[in-house]
Amino acid sequence: MSKEISEITDGAVFLEQSVDNLVDQLSIPIIEVALVVSGSLRQIVDRLEEVASEADESGLPRTIVAPWPIREVNDKGNESQKEIPIDRLISATDSDRMDILRTLISESINMHELPLFDAALVLRRLEFRVRSQLKSATRPQDLYQTLDAE
Repeated sequence: MSKEISEITDGAVFLEQSVDNLVDQLSIPIIEVALVVSGSLRQIVDRLEEVASEADESGLPRTIVAPWPIREVNDKGNESQKEIPIDRLISATDSDRMDILRTLISESINMHELPLFDAALVLRRLEFRVRSQLKSATRPQDLYQTLDAE
């Protein structure tokens, strides 16, 4: 039993470190990380909900199904963010870089046979970091900065 827990922990740490390293090495902008993490989480949570439904489980914890709340910050940047059309923001992203990150996430989960529940927790933690940084953005250029180190 202890070995299984150790392997799961190792897989979770590997996933988190791999994502952090790739984001750093490729200088992946925060908006691209946000899009990839959001998509990956959506797939994982959908699958977990499907499995829970098939097993007649009552439901998944809120820490899995919903983004973690972030502290409020000064809203000085929110008005300028609302003026930018989302399609313009997305058109400035690099789909190849995003595909590499998406592949790294899924391969890390598969390679370490990381349970989806644990993978979702790792990605929720990353999503929390991303959303916290996005919330403090004061201009459109801030969305294309890299993820701050912890």
